[in-house]
Amino acid sequence: REQESDKRNDVIEMDMLPNEIINICLAELTARDLLHMEMINHRLRELVLKNNNLWKDKVKARWGMQANNSLLEASSDLAGGWKNLYAQKHVSEKKNKPWIVPSAPEIDAILELVRGDSSRDRVGSPISLSPTSSMMSEMAPARGLKRGLTVVLLLDGSSSVTREDFDAMKSFTRKLIDNLRERRPDSALGLIQFNQSPRTIIPICHISEDIPERVDKMQQLMGSTDIAAPIKTAHELLTEDGNFGGDAVVLLLSDGQTSTSELEASQREARSAAELMGVRLFAFGVGRDVDEMGLNRIAASTRIECEQLLDGTIIPERPGGAYLTLRRMERSML
Repeated sequence: REQESDKRNDVIEMDMLPNEIINICLAELTARDLLHMEMINHRLRELVLKNNNLWKDKVKARWGMQANNSLLEASSDLAGGWKNLYAQKHVSEKKNKPWIVPSAPEIDAILELVRGDSSRDRVGSPISLSPTSSMMSEMAPARGLKRGLTVVLLLDGSSSVTREDFDAMKSFTRKLIDNLRERRPDSALGLIQFNQSPRTIIPICHISEDIPERVDKMQQLMGSTDIAAPIKTAHELLTEDGNFGGDAVVLLLSDGQTSTSELEASQREARSAAELMGVRLFAFGVGRDVDEMGLNRIAASTRIECEQLLDGTIIPERPGGAYLTLRRMERSML
């Protein structure tokens, strides 16, 4: 009884402290301790729930130096706050260990990055729009009109990619298609699978067509890897597309396992596509042993710095693409 009385006195004494002091104390606790504090009383629960900066610090401390850390800010918005992002990343990490896989809000942030927009309500979830088939038909660009967004996917089907890795690529492709149909119904998509040579599985077409079924039926090619060739083929598809006239995005899904000479050739092809057509290239690491440095160099090739021409015209900086992790084994497990 005396111990119970002492505990009640401790709570009473803590309740007399101002919020500023309590928040300083909360900042020193672990995430597990914070969840326990929520259950003490209503006031502490409110302080823990509403202190967004507190949970931001916890997320940054745990994942700030890990894969896809550049997406944390956008992911927290899409998750509905830093506490929700912490919870979803924790569950995803526990579920997928020893694989590093983005949580649901991070996937949403990746898709937003690919779309090149942020047309959503910053408070809460993305604004939902589920167009019917008739709406899709009405929104489809008429023959001769330019599209707003064209995405070309490059899927690594070489032997260094496992069946599970290839299935992860296909799953991401289906999510992308669903997302574009909902958020950018005027967009188009093409798909190339590659090993030592590229094979066009889906020529650039409007996303209202039967693309998901064709993705599901796609079989892995196997063989060796040449990344430069599919980037060049994607550039050619975009050049030949009569309806292209807006934003062009190339998504490279690969483990990046290729030779140094082919890596350099890939950089040149990506740079050429960026300079001639403004292509943004995102490289996604998928595999047990991903060459992250090499894939990052390829993506970085499409980032064009601000430059001034001889006539004084200033060409503004183009952000280009980025390297992101889609499915990778933890380093400690290799």
